[in-house]
Amino acid sequence: LRIDFDQSYYLYPDGKYTVSSSKYPRFFLYYNQGWATDLDTYNFSKISLRVNQNLSWQQRGTFSYFARGGFFIGGDKTSFIDYQHFDSTPTQIRLKQGLDRFYLLDLYSHSTTNTFAEVHLQHNFKGWILGKIPGISALNLNLVATGKALYTQEHNPFIEVGLGLDNLGWGKYRILRLDFVKSLQSGNQNDFGVFVGLSL
Repeated sequence: LRIDFDQSYYLYPDGKYTVSSSKYPRFFLYYNQGWATDLDTYNFSKISLRVNQNLSWQQRGTFSYFARGGFFIGGDKTSFIDYQHFDSTPTQIRLKQGLDRFYLLDLYSHSTTNTFAEVHLQHNFKGWILGKIPGISALNLNLVATGKALYTQEHNPFIEVGLGLDNLGWGKYRILRLDFVKSLQSGNQNDFGVFVGLSL
C-alpha cells in the first residue's frame, strides 16, 4: 500500500499521470505472508512500514531520508531466505547508489525474524560549502554527509557516519563519488572504509 499526501496529477482520456512532489513524505505499508509446503514452522507473517523523502534546501543543497521498520509474527523458525535482510556493499566499489544501503555492515550479520528498524540520512551540500573555498570551487565538487543506523533485537545498534565527495570526474564525465565511512557499534570492532561510487 502506497500513501501519497496532497497528490497532484494530470487526467487524460488514456490515463492518470501523477506529478512527483517532495512537499510530503511517501509511505509504504507492506504485509508479507509465507506458507510452507512441508514444514509448518516455516510459516510467517511480516508487517513493515517504509517512508522516504527528498527535500530541496535551495542553495544549501538537498536532504534525503529513508526509514523502515517492522516485525514478524510466528517467524522464529522460518527459513533463512525469509529473514529480514539489510542491503550492504560487499566491495569497495558501489555500482548502486541507493540511499538504503549500508557501507560497512557485513552481509547477513544482522538478518532477523524479530523487530527491526533502520534509518538512512543524506545531505548533499552541492556547492554551498566547497564552492566557497578559493581554488577548490573551480573543481565543482559536492560535499555529501551521511548517517545510517540499524536496530535489531539480537544486536546492539549499528551506526555509520560518513563524508563524501560527489561530482568527481573530467569535463562532462562526472560519474564518480568518494566516501569515507566510519562504523560504530558497542561491543564490536569499529571499522573505517573508503568507497568509490559510480553513477552509470
